[in-house]
Formats: sequence, C-alpha cells, structure tokens
Amino acid sequence: QAALALNLVETLAHGCDIAAATHTTAQPPDSLAEAGLAAAKQVIAADFRSAGAFAAEVSVAADAPAQTRFLAFLGRADNAPS
Repeated sequence: QAALALNLVETLAHGCDIAAATHTTAQPPDSLAEAGLAAAKQVIAADFRSAGAFAAEVSVAADAPAQTRFLAFLGRADNAPS
C-alpha cells in the first residue's frame, strides 16, 4: 500500500513539474489531488524532509484548492491557475 501511495504522490507531483516546465498548467480533479494529499501524509516522514528529499511544508489556507494543499504539503509552490 505504501508503494501505491508513493507512486500516486510522485505521478501527481512530477505531472505538475512537467506542466511548469512547459509553461502549461496541471489541474487534476479535486478528488485526485485530495487522494494525493492523503497518500503524501501517509508516506512522507519528517526524516525525508530533513534529508532534503522534500522541503518544509508551505503554509496555505485550509480552504485552499486541493492541488494547492497537496503541493504545499510537498513544500512546493502551486502552479494551478488562479
């Protein structure tokens, strides 16, 4: 189950990376971004952050869009359209 969770996190996160690199947007359905956030919370431990694999969580509003909260948990800026 952890491997599936990590795969979802990686796919969503790197999809956003590709979108940013190609100057487009990646906007998964909210349900998919919510699932990615739940998966990330399962598999990203504090020692991953301290080892540099993930940055510190970025503070966003609790009612921010699901993709914004997902990326913020990973320590990334949101590239969703405003």
